[in-house]
Amino acid sequence: MHRWIDHDHEVSIAVQETGLQSRSGLPVLWVHGFAHQSQVWNDVIQLTDLNQPMLQMDLRGHGASGWSVDADYGVAQHARDIHRVLDALEIEHAILVAHSLGGNAALLAAADAPQRFSALALIDTGPGLSFQGLQQVAHGVSESLRSYDCIEDFRATLDHQYPLAAEASLDALAKASLVRRIDGRYEARLDPALLRDQIPPALLQQLEQDLWAALSNIKVPTLIVRGAASGMLSEETVQSMTEQIAGPTHHVTVPGSGHSIMLDAPGPLAACLREFISGHQPSTTVKCSSIAASQAPRFSSWG
Repeated sequence: MHRWIDHDHEVSIAVQETGLQSRSGLPVLWVHGFAHQSQVWNDVIQLTDLNQPMLQMDLRGHGASGWSVDADYGVAQHARDIHRVLDALEIEHAILVAHSLGGNAALLAAADAPQRFSALALIDTGPGLSFQGLQQVAHGVSESLRSYDCIEDFRATLDHQYPLAAEASLDALAKASLVRRIDGRYEARLDPALLRDQIPPALLQQLEQDLWAALSNIKVPTLIVRGAASGMLSEETVQSMTEQIAGPTHHVTVPGSGHSIMLDAPGPLAACLREFISGHQPSTTVKCSSIAASQAPRFSSWG
């Protein structure tokens, strides 16, 4: 079921909801990264095969969510939108899984209301994201922000942006990323204002400081997943994060994947998320299945 969270004249936030009324267990809220949309989690969610409510939100300016007239796309605003979604759906406790930009928003959201989240999974994201990597991502997205004759033309650009991703994953991403205009051409479902202005270095520095400070208020079990070939998140940053987070922390490195692990290695990512999420349900401990145990990367840290 798709619904839009829209009140008090705020930007509408699109949410794909599965099993909120019919499944047991804590809801899992999945938050995508920059220039993606909720669909990017579909393969991973299917492969986790967890019988609990799943919520996939589109960040403002992305996918089916509304665009901000004032170009209010700061990380803190995305964090407030996470709480808006949970408030509107009357969800008191949830598990949060988030990638890249969404992961930074998740950090602020969880630090602001630590009692609201039972566990946090950060997918190739953290306070020390490479500035050079961010520039490369922004450049790639900027290059793709044009109109296309057909979906296949856009699909060809994805091969260059995601060289490690499976063909089927990129086929689905291409279809979900575009909207057809009245003249029959296609363009990205992304507000160009997200790329219009460069963030001043002073604001970037302040954001990084805020994110590092937020880690000390994260008291719930936290999983950090890094792509082995990621140019965005370094092993050194992951180690520093595990030392800063107040709660118990796992970290995993997934072979054969870059920054967008959900596209590059959905199977291994789903396996370790299944183990992590299943093990952090209220008043229960669920063992990892033999299949998950054989597929999941081993936890390289526990603190």
